[in-house]
Amino acid sequence: MGYRFELRHSNIVVYLTTPATEPPRVERDLLHGFLGAMRKRLDRPWRSGGRILTRDPSWHERLRIEAEVALDALDRVDDEPVLAAEVVSRVLRPLRMLLSQFRLFVLPVWSGPHAADHLLIRSESLALDTEEALVLFPEVGLKRRQAAGLDALPAFDVALQHQREWPGALLWTDRGGAAFVPDRGIDRAFEACARALRGQDGVALENVISDLSNASGDRLRRILHLSDLHFGSKHAAINAPLLQAELHDAVRSVDRVVVTGDLFDNPSPPDLARYQNFAQQLHRTSGHEPICIPGNHDMRWLGNIGSTAAQVAALRWSSHVVDDKISTIFLGFNSAEGGSWARGEVGQNQMTRIAAEHRNAVAIRPELRNYLSVALVHHHPYSFETTPATFVQRMLAAFNISDEPAMRLVDADQFTDWCARWGVSVMLHGHKHVPRYEIRTIHPEGGTAHALPAVGCGSSLGAEGAPMSYGVLTWSETRRRWSTSFFESRGGGPFVTKLITVTRDADALPEVAA
Repeated sequence: MGYRFELRHSNIVVYLTTPATEPPRVERDLLHGFLGAMRKRLDRPWRSGGRILTRDPSWHERLRIEAEVALDALDRVDDEPVLAAEVVSRVLRPLRMLLSQFRLFVLPVWSGPHAADHLLIRSESLALDTEEALVLFPEVGLKRRQAAGLDALPAFDVALQHQREWPGALLWTDRGGAAFVPDRGIDRAFEACARALRGQDGVALENVISDLSNASGDRLRRILHLSDLHFGSKHAAINAPLLQAELHDAVRSVDRVVVTGDLFDNPSPPDLARYQNFAQQLHRTSGHEPICIPGNHDMRWLGNIGSTAAQVAALRWSSHVVDDKISTIFLGFNSAEGGSWARGEVGQNQMTRIAAEHRNAVAIRPELRNYLSVALVHHHPYSFETTPATFVQRMLAAFNISDEPAMRLVDADQFTDWCARWGVSVMLHGHKHVPRYEIRTIHPEGGTAHALPAVGCGSSLGAEGAPMSYGVLTWSETRRRWSTSFFESRGGGPFVTKLITVTRDADALPEVAA
């Protein structure tokens, strides 16, 4: 399907059509004008400025109905000139559900008043050939200063990176893969995408996008992030078959799988065996052994009581893993080695030991200096509050008590300082069962400022009734940044893209003293 939009409505269109974006704050009059134009221009022929290009005539009526519903909802909102993000989300929810169900998204881009005829003709053909692709047609060419609304689209900086090669098309998927294709390569690229869509093969589509990205000179590295499996719990037993079925496809489009702790619910041999069976299946499917680290539940009963390293020792996990295929070093920390109850502590001794191991590896192989470094730790390095979900959290909330002091990483400042000094590109963590992305600029004493993202993927097996979730991180060598996609399943439903975030430049980040 094709959809034509005005640039002034870019942030609304991006939010409506891309399931992985957060709702923007929008001027009330702008949103009202967008919905009114959508309702009135749907029946107009495409060549006469119509909004919709499709072989399915039912789309016009479905969109008209949802636009009217959204207008009615907007009229019931308090008369504020600028609408808060949560209001925009509520008003546009039905319309967004209708427009965000596609697997492939395409944005033709060009500079100046007129697009290349070949680009538009091929884009229109793709929009008509498959109902699983949504092609977004801007009414006029783009300039950097006009594209502020499109900055909300995580993939848009890929197009900006290749602006000298415009005209062309930006392609991205519902799983976060993105590539720019110049006009001269459009025919082959669109044909490959159409074949993958017709074959109903999500992995094939991701591989097509990855190949297109590599052909443009960008080297991508993809890491699948799992955490807080809690094998041995009732939720793990119920949810494991769904996660395993999902991962059968997901792991085939990534380079490595990592698991950031709480592999099992209690440090017992039966729970260990359940995780090992799961890890062996991942190994067979992906061709690589998953990289894991322990969490507090892997060493303490109920995650709080006592301490035993017997089951963790049986995991044979490593604190320093070098993957030459993707030029990445994984630094694994055991934050349950210290701390008490559900709190964590890495400890100076462990940081020094891993620093020595890393430095020795670089001394033996100097090329490792150019590898990416990824830190794996169970406890979250940046403290944050969550909505009370578990029984204990609700009890504490009833007395206005936060659970964060009982769950935090007590030496988080020292740990993030260590990561900044050693040039870690991203920290992956677990512990709290919600997907989380945060980036701060760390200023280690005597060192240089370092932008340091932290990513938590939630609970991959829905511990304590949380949604099942996992993450996929993609490193772009050309852009020198990470993008993160979260995938979530609620109530046994399919995994859907929850949020995509992209790291930004360090000078745009809040400064946090280490």
